[in-house]
Amino acid sequence: MGNAYNNSGKSETAIVCYQKAIDINPEFAEAYHNMGAAYKNLGDYNKYEECIKKRDKLISE
Repeated sequence: MGNAYNNSGKSETAIVCYQKAIDINPEFAEAYHNMGAAYKNLGDYNKYEECIKKRDKLISE
C-alpha cells in the first residue's frame, strides 16, 4: 500500500504505511528502504539516510 501512495506522489501517507509495517515487523528491511525513498521524495535527506542505514544494518545481520 505504501508503494502505491509513494508512486502517486503521496509520500507522507506512504511513510505512515511503511511505519505501520515496521511496527509489525521491525526487521523488515524493505520497509526501511521504501520509507527512505519516500523521505527522499520529500527532500528530507537526513531521514532518508537514517532509513538506509537501518536497512543496511538489517541486511548485514
